[in-house]
Amino acid sequence: EVEDHLRDIRDRAWKVFPYGCIGRWLFLNCVITSSSEYSHILKRLEAGEVLLDAGCAFGYVLRQLAFDGSPASNLIGTDLQQVIAGDLLEPEDPSLDSIDGKVDIIHAAALFHLFDWDDQVTLGSRLVKFFKPDANAMLVGRQIGTLYPPKRGTQKDQKAPGWYRHNLETWQQMWDEIGDKTGTQWRVRGTLQEM
Repeated sequence: EVEDHLRDIRDRAWKVFPYGCIGRWLFLNCVITSSSEYSHILKRLEAGEVLLDAGCAFGYVLRQLAFDGSPASNLIGTDLQQVIAGDLLEPEDPSLDSIDGKVDIIHAAALFHLFDWDDQVTLGSRLVKFFKPDANAMLVGRQIGTLYPPKRGTQKDQKAPGWYRHNLETWQQMWDEIGDKTGTQWRVRGTLQEM
C-alpha cells in the first residue's frame, strides 16, 4: 500500500517535470540530515533565523526541518515550476520580492546543475538577494558534479544540453563571479562523492 502511494506520487510529479531526482526516488532520501551542518542549521532556525529551500520540489526538506523542531514560520520554499510560484532565473521576479533581504540560510539541492554556467550565475545572484544584509549567510546543498568540467561555454561531456557540472575549483570560480556581480564574497567548502 505504501509502495503504491509512493509510486503514485512519483508518477504525478514526473508528469509535471521529469527531473532525474524524481525518477530516481531521491525525494525519499533527505540528504540534508546527514550534513555536518544540519545540527548547526537547526540551532540557527530555532533561534529565529530563516531558511529558504530553493528548488524545494515536494517540500520534504522543509517538512523534515519542521519535524526536527524548526519553527514552520522560519521556513520558506520556492521551486522552478509555477505551481509554487517564483522564477529563480528571473532577477526581477516580483513574486519573489517579498523574501528579498529576509533569509539567513538557503538550501539548494539538485538545482544548479540543471542550468548552464551563465544561468547558474543568474540563479546564484538571485539567491544572494534573498539574504539579509547583515546575515551570516549560508548556502548548503548538493549538486551533480564532475571531476573534469568542460571549459566554460562548451557542452562537451555534459549529459544534457545547457547543463554545466562543476568540480570544486569551478564551483568556487562561479561563486567568485557571483560575488563580483553582487558585491559579496563566498568561500566554498565541499566534497565530491561518487554516486
